[in-house]
Amino acid sequence: MLTFCIPRPKSHFRANGMLKATAPRFCKAKPDFDNLAKAVADQLTTCGVWLDDKQVVAHDFVKLYAHHGEAAGCEITIKELYD
Repeated sequence: MLTFCIPRPKSHFRANGMLKATAPRFCKAKPDFDNLAKAVADQLTTCGVWLDDKQVVAHDFVKLYAHHGEAAGCEITIKELYD
């Protein structure tokens, strides 16, 4: 599971710094999910988590905006599946 927390644009905030009621929870803007997932998979290969990302047989992801004070980034959960 890949959970991407994307920084919110300034347009999501009011002049007083509070989040607008109309600000979306999920990020439908760039970067594209496939580009994010590929970058993470390539890095996990480089770090030796697996030999090659072709070993990945299933994945879920969510791309949302970070909460106030929450760091942008990616939370990664990996589970081994058995035949």
